[in-house]
Amino acid sequence: MVICIHNSLKLRNFPFINNLISVPLSIVPHKKLCMCRAAAVLSLSFVFFFLGAFGSTGNAQTSFTGFLRHETGVQHTRSQDVLFSRNIIQAVFSSENEDWTIQLTPWLAQRNPSGEAIPAADLRIREAYVGWESFTWQIRAGRQFIPSLSSFADPGSDFFVPYDFSEFLSRDPSDIDLGVNALRVQHYRLNNTFELIAIPVFQPSTLPDIESRWNIIPLDAITGGVGQPVIEESNRDTDRLQFGLRWSNRTWLKWDFNATLYSGYYPQPAFRKEVLYADNTGLPSDIALSQSYVNSTVILLETEYRSNRNWVSGAALTYWSDTPTDTFPVALRSDTTLTLNQLLETIESYNQTAFTRSSGLFQAAFFVQKTLMGTQFRLGYTAQLLENHQKDTLQDFLFQSISLNASRQELNDYLQMLLLGRFNINGRDAWVSPQLTYTVFDGVALSAGSQFFIGTEPDPFYAHLSFAPLRQNSFSYLKLTAYW
Repeated sequence: MVICIHNSLKLRNFPFINNLISVPLSIVPHKKLCMCRAAAVLSLSFVFFFLGAFGSTGNAQTSFTGFLRHETGVQHTRSQDVLFSRNIIQAVFSSENEDWTIQLTPWLAQRNPSGEAIPAADLRIREAYVGWESFTWQIRAGRQFIPSLSSFADPGSDFFVPYDFSEFLSRDPSDIDLGVNALRVQHYRLNNTFELIAIPVFQPSTLPDIESRWNIIPLDAITGGVGQPVIEESNRDTDRLQFGLRWSNRTWLKWDFNATLYSGYYPQPAFRKEVLYADNTGLPSDIALSQSYVNSTVILLETEYRSNRNWVSGAALTYWSDTPTDTFPVALRSDTTLTLNQLLETIESYNQTAFTRSSGLFQAAFFVQKTLMGTQFRLGYTAQLLENHQKDTLQDFLFQSISLNASRQELNDYLQMLLLGRFNINGRDAWVSPQLTYTVFDGVALSAGSQFFIGTEPDPFYAHLSFAPLRQNSFSYLKLTAYW
Protein backbone atom coordinates (compact mmCIF):
# COMPACT_ATOMS: atom_id res chain seq x y z
CA MET A 1 0.00 0.00 0.00
CA VAL A 2 1.33 3.41 -0.96
CA ILE A 3 0.06 6.83 0.06
CA CYS A 4 -0.17 9.08 -3.00
CA ILE A 5 -0.98 12.77 -2.81
CA HIS A 6 -3.30 13.75 -5.61
CA ASN A 7 -5.43 16.72 -6.56
CA SER A 8 -8.84 15.35 -5.61
CA LEU A 9 -10.38 18.73 -4.83
CA LYS A 10 -11.06 19.12 -8.53
CA LEU A 11 -14.27 17.23 -7.96
CA ARG A 12 -15.55 14.86 -10.56
CA ASN A 13 -18.42 17.00 -11.73
CA PHE A 14 -17.71 20.43 -10.35
CA PRO A 15 -14.36 22.26 -10.16
CA PHE A 16 -14.59 23.46 -6.58
CA ILE A 17 -11.75 25.06 -4.72
CA ASN A 18 -8.31 23.67 -5.28
CA ASN A 19 -5.77 26.28 -4.24
CA LEU A 20 -3.52 25.07 -1.44
CA ILE A 21 -6.43 24.75 0.97
CA SER A 22 -5.93 21.08 1.67
CA VAL A 23 -3.87 18.22 0.30
CA PRO A 24 -6.14 15.17 0.16
CA LEU A 25 -4.68 11.68 0.24
CA SER A 26 -5.99 8.39 -1.05
CA ILE A 27 -4.63 5.08 0.17
CA VAL A 28 -4.51 2.86 -2.91
CA PRO A 29 -2.54 -0.22 -3.99
CA HIS A 30 0.41 0.77 -6.15
CA LYS A 31 3.72 -0.79 -7.14
CA LYS A 32 5.78 2.37 -7.41
CA LEU A 33 6.42 5.21 -5.00
CA CYS A 34 4.86 8.51 -6.10
CA MET A 35 7.11 11.47 -6.70
CA CYS A 36 4.49 13.60 -4.97
CA ARG A 37 4.78 11.42 -1.88
CA ALA A 38 8.54 11.91 -1.82
CA ALA A 39 8.12 15.66 -2.20
CA ALA A 40 5.64 15.77 0.67
CA VAL A 41 7.90 13.72 2.93
CA LEU A 42 10.89 15.92 2.11
CA SER A 43 8.90 19.09 2.77
CA LEU A 44 7.62 17.90 6.13
CA SER A 45 11.03 16.53 7.08
CA PHE A 46 12.60 19.92 6.34
CA VAL A 47 10.03 21.69 8.52
CA PHE A 48 10.52 19.22 11.39
CA PHE A 49 14.30 19.57 11.09
CA PHE A 50 14.01 23.35 11.13
CA LEU A 51 11.79 23.20 14.21
CA GLY A 52 14.24 20.93 15.97
CA ALA A 53 17.23 23.05 15.05
CA PHE A 54 15.46 26.22 16.11
CA GLY A 55 14.29 24.71 19.39
CA SER A 56 17.80 23.61 20.33
CA THR A 57 19.31 27.09 20.17
CA GLY A 58 19.39 29.79 22.80
CA ASN A 59 16.62 29.78 25.37
CA ALA A 60 13.97 28.45 22.97
CA GLN A 61 10.97 26.61 24.35
CA THR A 62 9.52 23.81 22.26
CA SER A 63 6.07 22.32 22.78
CA PHE A 64 4.15 19.48 21.16
CA THR A 65 0.38 19.42 21.73
CA GLY A 66 -2.66 18.15 19.88
CA PHE A 67 -5.61 15.80 19.97
CA LEU A 68 -6.91 12.51 18.63
CA ARG A 69 -10.65 12.28 17.98
CA HIS A 70 -13.12 9.71 16.69
CA GLU A 71 -16.54 10.84 15.54
CA THR A 72 -19.50 8.98 14.10
CA GLY A 73 -22.85 10.36 12.93
CA VAL A 74 -26.08 8.43 12.30
CA GLN A 75 -29.00 9.72 10.25
CA HIS A 76 -32.44 10.29 11.76
CA THR A 77 -34.04 7.92 9.29
CA ARG A 78 -35.79 4.60 9.75
CA SER A 79 -32.71 2.75 8.49
CA GLN A 80 -30.40 4.93 10.66
CA ASP A 81 -27.59 4.91 8.13
CA VAL A 82 -24.10 5.94 9.19
CA LEU A 83 -23.65 9.43 7.78
CA PHE A 84 -19.95 9.73 8.59
CA SER A 85 -17.23 7.99 10.57
CA ARG A 86 -13.88 9.70 10.97
CA ASN A 87 -10.63 9.45 12.90
CA ILE A 88 -8.87 12.81 13.20
CA ILE A 89 -5.48 13.68 14.59
CA GLN A 90 -4.02 17.15 14.90
CA ALA A 91 -0.59 18.05 16.23
CA VAL A 92 0.81 21.48 17.05
CA PHE A 93 4.60 21.85 16.98
CA SER A 94 5.73 25.16 18.40
CA SER A 95 9.17 26.55 19.15
CA GLU A 96 9.83 30.06 20.43
CA ASN A 97 12.43 32.21 22.13
CA GLU A 98 12.34 35.82 23.29
CA ASP A 99 11.68 37.21 19.81
CA TRP A 100 10.93 34.44 17.32
CA THR A 101 8.21 31.80 16.97
CA ILE A 102 7.81 28.91 14.57
CA GLN A 103 4.58 26.91 14.49
CA LEU A 104 3.43 23.92 12.45
CA THR A 105 -0.05 22.39 12.70
CA PRO A 106 -0.65 19.30 10.54
CA TRP A 107 -4.15 17.81 10.51
CA LEU A 108 -4.98 14.32 9.27
CA ALA A 109 -8.45 12.77 8.94
CA GLN A 110 -9.17 9.16 8.03
CA ARG A 111 -12.63 8.87 6.60
CA ASN A 112 -14.56 5.62 6.23
CA PRO A 113 -17.14 6.34 3.51
CA SER A 114 -20.18 4.09 3.53
CA GLY A 115 -19.95 1.34 0.95
CA GLU A 116 -16.23 1.84 0.27
CA ALA A 117 -13.82 -0.83 1.39
CA ILE A 118 -10.74 1.41 1.22
CA PRO A 119 -10.72 4.35 3.64
CA ALA A 120 -9.72 7.79 2.39
CA ALA A 121 -7.58 10.33 4.17
CA ASP A 122 -7.17 14.11 4.07
CA LEU A 123 -3.93 15.78 5.08
CA ARG A 124 -3.78 19.51 5.70
CA ILE A 125 -1.16 21.88 6.97
CA ARG A 126 -3.39 24.25 8.90
CA GLU A 127 -0.53 26.39 10.24
CA ALA A 128 3.06 26.80 9.10
CA TYR A 129 4.38 30.23 9.96
CA VAL A 130 7.36 32.12 11.32
CA GLY A 131 6.72 35.02 13.69
CA TRP A 132 8.71 37.84 15.23
CA GLU A 133 7.49 39.82 18.21
CA SER A 134 8.55 42.84 20.27
CA PHE A 135 6.82 45.01 22.84
CA THR A 136 4.95 46.99 20.19
CA TRP A 137 5.15 44.81 17.06
CA GLN A 138 4.12 41.34 15.96
CA ILE A 139 4.84 39.93 12.49
CA ARG A 140 3.77 36.54 11.15
CA ALA A 141 4.44 35.14 7.69
CA GLY A 142 3.11 31.84 6.39
CA ARG A 143 -0.02 29.77 6.78
CA GLN A 144 -1.97 30.95 9.81
CA PHE A 145 -5.34 31.58 11.40
CA ILE A 146 -6.57 35.17 11.38
CA PRO A 147 -9.07 35.58 14.23
CA SER A 148 -11.94 38.01 14.09
CA LEU A 149 -11.68 41.23 16.08
CA SER A 150 -15.17 40.79 17.51
CA SER A 151 -16.38 38.12 19.94
CA PHE A 152 -19.75 38.22 18.18
CA ALA A 153 -18.44 37.39 14.72
CA ASP A 154 -20.36 34.71 12.87
CA PRO A 155 -18.04 31.73 12.14
CA GLY A 156 -17.78 31.08 8.45
CA SER A 157 -18.59 34.64 7.39
CA ASP A 158 -15.08 36.09 7.61
CA PHE A 159 -13.51 37.31 4.37
CA PHE A 160 -9.85 36.67 5.27
CA VAL A 161 -9.90 32.94 6.02
CA PRO A 162 -11.25 30.09 3.84
CA TYR A 163 -13.46 27.44 5.42
CA ASP A 164 -14.20 23.81 4.69
CA PHE A 165 -17.91 23.34 4.02
CA SER A 166 -17.42 20.20 1.89
CA GLU A 167 -19.58 18.30 4.37
CA PHE A 168 -21.38 21.44 5.47
CA LEU A 169 -22.20 21.39 9.20
CA SER A 170 -21.32 17.75 9.87
CA ARG A 171 -17.71 18.68 10.57
CA ASP A 172 -16.60 19.77 14.01
CA PRO A 173 -16.49 23.61 14.19
CA SER A 174 -12.81 23.45 15.18
CA ASP A 175 -11.98 21.74 11.86
CA ILE A 176 -13.54 24.08 9.32
CA ASP A 177 -10.99 26.90 9.57
CA LEU A 178 -8.40 26.03 6.93
CA GLY A 179 -5.87 28.77 7.60
CA VAL A 180 -4.54 31.11 4.93
CA ASN A 181 -1.13 31.96 3.47
CA ALA A 182 -0.61 35.56 4.54
CA LEU A 183 1.67 38.23 5.91
CA ARG A 184 0.24 39.74 9.10
CA VAL A 185 1.78 42.80 10.76
CA GLN A 186 0.41 44.19 14.02
CA HIS A 187 1.45 47.37 15.82
CA TYR A 188 0.35 48.19 19.38
CA ARG A 189 0.14 51.80 20.50
CA LEU A 190 -1.48 52.77 23.80
CA ASN A 191 -4.95 51.14 23.67
CA ASN A 192 -4.98 50.78 19.90
CA THR A 193 -3.95 47.93 17.62
CA PHE A 194 -3.17 48.59 13.96
CA GLU A 195 -2.94 45.64 11.62
CA LEU A 196 -1.97 44.98 8.01
CA ILE A 197 -2.89 41.68 6.34
CA ALA A 198 -1.61 40.77 2.87
CA ILE A 199 -2.79 37.61 1.07
CA PRO A 200 -0.87 37.03 -2.17
CA VAL A 201 -2.87 34.03 -3.43
CA PHE A 202 -6.66 33.85 -3.20
CA GLN A 203 -7.85 30.77 -1.33
CA PRO A 204 -11.63 30.29 -1.58
CA SER A 205 -13.65 28.14 0.78
CA THR A 206 -14.32 24.50 -0.03
CA LEU A 207 -17.96 23.97 -1.00
CA PRO A 208 -19.79 20.65 -1.36
CA ASP A 209 -19.97 18.81 -4.65
CA ILE A 210 -23.31 19.54 -6.32
CA GLU A 211 -23.96 15.77 -6.34
CA SER A 212 -23.18 15.51 -2.62
CA ARG A 213 -25.92 15.05 -0.06
CA TRP A 214 -24.57 18.28 1.45
CA ASN A 215 -25.01 20.39 -1.67
CA ILE A 216 -26.10 23.86 -0.53
CA ILE A 217 -26.25 25.51 -3.96
CA PRO A 218 -29.86 26.24 -5.02
CA LEU A 219 -29.17 24.72 -8.42
CA ASP A 220 -32.76 24.59 -9.71
CA ALA A 221 -33.32 28.22 -8.77
CA ILE A 222 -30.22 29.72 -10.38
CA THR A 223 -30.61 27.65 -13.57
CA GLY A 224 -34.38 28.02 -13.82
CA GLY A 225 -34.66 24.29 -14.34
CA VAL A 226 -33.51 24.65 -17.95
CA GLY A 227 -32.24 21.24 -19.00
CA GLN A 228 -29.40 19.33 -17.38
CA PRO A 229 -26.56 21.57 -16.11
CA VAL A 230 -23.19 21.09 -17.77
CA ILE A 231 -20.37 21.83 -15.35
CA GLU A 232 -17.40 23.60 -16.89
CA GLU A 233 -13.99 24.46 -15.55
CA SER A 234 -13.91 27.31 -13.08
CA ASN A 235 -13.07 30.80 -14.27
CA ARG A 236 -11.70 32.44 -11.16
CA ASP A 237 -9.72 35.46 -12.36
CA THR A 238 -8.16 35.66 -8.92
CA ASP A 239 -4.64 36.89 -9.55
CA ARG A 240 -5.13 40.10 -7.58
CA LEU A 241 -3.30 40.74 -4.31
CA GLN A 242 -5.70 40.96 -1.38
CA PHE A 243 -5.02 43.11 1.61
CA GLY A 244 -6.77 44.35 4.70
CA LEU A 245 -6.27 47.12 7.23
CA ARG A 246 -7.72 46.66 10.72
CA TRP A 247 -7.94 48.92 13.74
CA SER A 248 -9.19 48.06 17.20
CA ASN A 249 -9.56 50.34 20.21
CA ARG A 250 -9.78 49.14 23.82
CA THR A 251 -9.58 52.48 25.67
CA TRP A 252 -12.68 51.90 27.80
CA LEU A 253 -13.52 48.87 29.91
CA LYS A 254 -17.10 48.82 28.68
CA TRP A 255 -16.63 49.63 25.00
CA ASP A 256 -14.73 48.01 22.14
CA PHE A 257 -14.44 49.51 18.66
CA ASN A 258 -13.17 47.80 15.49
CA ALA A 259 -12.84 48.92 11.88
CA THR A 260 -11.72 46.91 8.85
CA LEU A 261 -10.98 47.91 5.26
CA TYR A 262 -10.53 45.00 2.89
CA SER A 263 -9.78 44.84 -0.82
CA GLY A 264 -9.96 41.44 -2.48
CA TYR A 265 -12.67 38.99 -3.49
CA TYR A 266 -16.19 38.38 -2.31
CA PRO A 267 -15.96 34.95 -0.63
CA GLN A 268 -19.01 33.40 -2.32
CA PRO A 269 -18.59 32.46 -5.98
CA ALA A 270 -20.65 33.79 -8.84
CA PHE A 271 -22.19 31.13 -11.05
CA ARG A 272 -21.99 32.27 -14.64
CA LYS A 273 -24.57 30.57 -16.83
CA GLU A 274 -25.03 29.97 -20.56
CA VAL A 275 -28.05 28.30 -22.15
CA LEU A 276 -27.01 25.72 -24.76
CA TYR A 277 -29.12 24.78 -27.76
CA ALA A 278 -29.82 21.35 -29.20
CA ASP A 279 -28.26 20.79 -32.63
CA ASN A 280 -31.27 18.98 -34.05
CA THR A 281 -34.02 21.38 -32.91
CA GLY A 282 -32.26 24.66 -32.13
CA LEU A 283 -34.19 24.85 -28.86
CA PRO A 284 -32.71 25.32 -25.36
CA SER A 285 -31.58 21.97 -24.00
CA ASP A 286 -28.86 22.39 -21.37
CA ILE A 287 -27.25 25.11 -19.31
CA ALA A 288 -23.51 25.46 -18.69
CA LEU A 289 -22.24 26.68 -15.32
CA SER A 290 -18.86 28.17 -14.56
CA GLN A 291 -17.64 29.61 -11.31
CA SER A 292 -15.88 32.94 -10.83
CA TYR A 293 -15.11 35.39 -8.02
CA VAL A 294 -15.87 39.11 -7.95
CA ASN A 295 -13.35 41.79 -6.98
CA SER A 296 -14.76 43.84 -4.15
CA THR A 297 -13.93 46.34 -1.45
CA VAL A 298 -15.51 46.05 1.97
CA ILE A 299 -15.80 48.32 5.00
CA LEU A 300 -16.67 46.75 8.34
CA LEU A 301 -17.46 48.70 11.53
CA GLU A 302 -18.01 46.87 14.82
CA THR A 303 -18.71 47.84 18.41
CA GLU A 304 -19.35 45.95 21.64
CA TYR A 305 -20.73 47.21 24.94
CA ARG A 306 -20.63 45.49 28.36
CA SER A 307 -22.94 46.87 31.04
CA ASN A 308 -22.72 46.53 34.82
CA ARG A 309 -25.90 44.45 34.80
CA ASN A 310 -24.38 41.46 33.03
CA TRP A 311 -25.61 42.54 29.61
CA VAL A 312 -23.37 42.45 26.55
CA SER A 313 -24.49 43.88 23.22
CA GLY A 314 -22.80 44.22 19.87
CA ALA A 315 -23.39 45.63 16.41
CA ALA A 316 -21.64 45.27 13.06
CA LEU A 317 -22.24 47.22 9.84
CA THR A 318 -20.72 45.95 6.60
CA TYR A 319 -20.75 47.29 3.07
CA TRP A 320 -19.50 45.29 0.07
CA SER A 321 -18.94 47.35 -3.09
CA ASP A 322 -19.57 44.39 -5.43
CA THR A 323 -21.30 41.08 -4.83
CA PRO A 324 -22.65 38.58 -7.40
CA THR A 325 -26.39 38.05 -7.82
CA ASP A 326 -28.29 35.67 -10.08
CA THR A 327 -30.89 36.80 -12.61
CA PHE A 328 -33.59 34.99 -14.57
CA PRO A 329 -36.12 36.49 -17.02
CA VAL A 330 -39.38 37.38 -15.29
CA ALA A 331 -41.31 36.32 -18.39
CA LEU A 332 -39.95 32.77 -18.05
CA ARG A 333 -40.89 32.57 -14.36
CA SER A 334 -44.59 33.18 -14.96
CA ASP A 335 -47.39 31.93 -17.17
CA THR A 336 -46.63 34.52 -19.86
CA THR A 337 -47.03 33.16 -23.38
CA LEU A 338 -44.07 33.86 -25.65
CA THR A 339 -43.47 33.15 -29.29
CA LEU A 340 -40.45 31.07 -30.19
CA ASN A 341 -38.58 34.14 -31.46
CA GLN A 342 -39.36 36.06 -28.25
CA LEU A 343 -38.12 33.12 -26.19
CA LEU A 344 -34.86 32.86 -28.10
CA GLU A 345 -34.27 36.63 -28.01
CA THR A 346 -34.88 36.73 -24.26
CA ILE A 347 -32.48 33.89 -23.59
CA GLU A 348 -29.83 35.36 -25.87
CA SER A 349 -29.93 38.73 -24.08
CA TYR A 350 -29.39 37.01 -20.73
CA ASN A 351 -26.67 34.79 -22.17
CA GLN A 352 -24.70 37.96 -22.86
CA THR A 353 -24.70 38.82 -19.13
CA ALA A 354 -24.19 35.19 -18.02
CA PHE A 355 -27.46 35.52 -16.07
CA THR A 356 -25.57 37.42 -13.37
CA ARG A 357 -25.36 41.00 -12.13
CA SER A 358 -23.12 42.78 -9.64
CA SER A 359 -24.59 44.68 -6.71
CA GLY A 360 -23.48 46.47 -3.60
CA LEU A 361 -24.48 44.76 -0.38
CA PHE A 362 -25.26 46.24 3.04
CA GLN A 363 -25.27 43.95 6.06
CA ALA A 364 -26.31 44.85 9.60
CA ALA A 365 -25.90 42.48 12.54
CA PHE A 366 -27.01 43.01 16.14
CA PHE A 367 -26.38 40.75 19.13
CA VAL A 368 -27.31 40.72 22.81
CA GLN A 369 -25.95 38.41 25.50
CA LYS A 370 -27.20 37.79 29.02
CA THR A 371 -26.56 35.18 31.72
CA LEU A 372 -29.75 33.99 33.42
CA MET A 373 -29.85 31.33 36.16
CA GLY A 374 -26.38 30.11 35.23
CA THR A 375 -27.09 29.85 31.49
CA GLN A 376 -25.54 32.24 28.98
CA PHE A 377 -27.89 33.25 26.17
CA ARG A 378 -26.86 35.06 23.01
CA LEU A 379 -29.43 36.23 20.49
CA GLY A 380 -28.48 37.69 17.12
CA TYR A 381 -30.24 39.30 14.18
CA THR A 382 -28.73 39.76 10.72
CA ALA A 383 -30.15 41.61 7.72
CA GLN A 384 -28.70 41.81 4.20
CA LEU A 385 -29.85 44.50 1.77
CA LEU A 386 -29.04 44.45 -1.96
CA GLU A 387 -28.23 47.85 -3.42
CA ASN A 388 -28.91 47.01 -7.07
CA HIS A 389 -32.04 44.86 -6.87
CA GLN A 390 -34.24 44.52 -9.97
CA LYS A 391 -37.32 42.50 -10.87
CA ASP A 392 -35.30 39.71 -12.45
CA THR A 393 -32.91 39.34 -9.47
CA LEU A 394 -33.39 35.94 -7.84
CA GLN A 395 -31.99 36.91 -4.45
CA ASP A 396 -34.40 38.72 -2.13
CA PHE A 397 -34.03 42.47 -1.72
CA LEU A 398 -33.91 42.00 2.07
CA PHE A 399 -32.73 38.73 3.62
CA GLN A 400 -33.08 38.25 7.38
CA SER A 401 -32.05 35.60 9.87
CA ILE A 402 -32.00 35.05 13.64
CA SER A 403 -29.37 33.07 15.55
CA LEU A 404 -29.39 31.63 19.08
CA ASN A 405 -26.53 30.41 21.26
CA ALA A 406 -27.14 29.05 24.77
CA SER A 407 -24.46 27.46 26.97
CA ARG A 408 -24.30 26.15 30.53
CA GLN A 409 -21.74 24.32 32.67
CA GLU A 410 -22.41 21.89 35.51
CA LEU A 411 -20.54 19.43 37.77
CA ASN A 412 -17.63 21.80 38.36
CA ASP A 413 -17.44 22.52 34.63
CA TYR A 414 -17.01 18.83 33.79
CA LEU A 415 -20.35 18.88 31.96
CA GLN A 416 -20.92 21.47 29.24
CA MET A 417 -24.29 21.99 27.55
CA LEU A 418 -24.58 23.90 24.28
CA LEU A 419 -27.48 24.81 22.03
CA LEU A 420 -26.96 26.47 18.64
CA GLY A 421 -29.61 27.48 16.16
CA ARG A 422 -30.37 29.65 13.16
CA PHE A 423 -33.72 30.60 11.66
CA ASN A 424 -33.95 32.10 8.18
CA ILE A 425 -36.95 34.42 8.24
CA ASN A 426 -37.32 34.64 4.46
CA GLY A 427 -37.34 30.91 3.80
CA ARG A 428 -38.85 29.85 7.14
CA ASP A 429 -36.23 27.17 7.55
CA ALA A 430 -33.99 26.44 10.52
CA TRP A 431 -30.98 24.55 11.86
CA VAL A 432 -30.89 23.42 15.51
CA SER A 433 -27.91 21.73 17.20
CA PRO A 434 -27.94 20.64 20.89
CA GLN A 435 -24.72 19.16 22.34
CA LEU A 436 -23.44 17.71 25.63
CA THR A 437 -19.73 17.38 26.41
CA TYR A 438 -18.46 15.54 29.48
CA THR A 439 -14.83 15.55 30.60
CA VAL A 440 -14.31 11.90 31.56
CA PHE A 441 -10.94 12.71 33.10
CA ASP A 442 -8.18 15.17 32.43
CA GLY A 443 -7.46 15.24 28.70
CA VAL A 444 -10.36 13.01 27.58
CA ALA A 445 -13.80 14.35 26.59
CA LEU A 446 -16.93 12.60 25.35
CA SER A 447 -19.48 14.56 23.29
CA ALA A 448 -22.96 13.67 22.09
CA GLY A 449 -25.38 15.77 20.14
CA SER A 450 -27.74 16.15 17.21
CA GLN A 451 -28.28 18.42 14.25
CA PHE A 452 -31.76 19.03 12.94
CA PHE A 453 -32.55 20.66 9.59
CA ILE A 454 -36.11 21.98 9.48
CA GLY A 455 -38.34 23.74 6.98
CA THR A 456 -40.65 23.39 4.02
CA GLU A 457 -39.47 23.19 0.43
CA PRO A 458 -38.67 26.70 -0.81
CA ASP A 459 -40.05 28.39 -3.90
CA PRO A 460 -38.49 27.05 -7.14
CA PHE A 461 -36.72 30.38 -7.67
CA TYR A 462 -35.57 30.83 -4.06
CA ALA A 463 -31.83 31.50 -4.53
CA HIS A 464 -30.70 31.60 -0.88
CA LEU A 465 -29.31 28.94 1.42
CA SER A 466 -32.17 26.81 2.74
CA PHE A 467 -31.91 24.12 5.40
CA ALA A 468 -35.12 22.48 4.18
CA PRO A 469 -33.55 20.31 1.40
CA LEU A 470 -31.18 18.87 4.04
CA ARG A 471 -33.97 17.45 6.22
CA GLN A 472 -32.98 13.87 5.39
CA ASN A 473 -29.46 14.65 6.61
CA SER A 474 -30.51 15.35 10.20
CA PHE A 475 -28.32 13.21 12.43
CA SER A 476 -27.01 12.43 15.91
CA TYR A 477 -23.35 11.90 16.70
CA LEU A 478 -20.79 10.75 19.27
CA LYS A 479 -17.27 12.13 19.61
CA LEU A 480 -14.43 10.90 21.80
CA THR A 481 -11.42 13.23 22.01
CA ALA A 482 -8.09 12.72 23.75
CA TYR A 483 -5.81 15.74 24.19
CA TRP A 484 -2.10 15.79 24.97
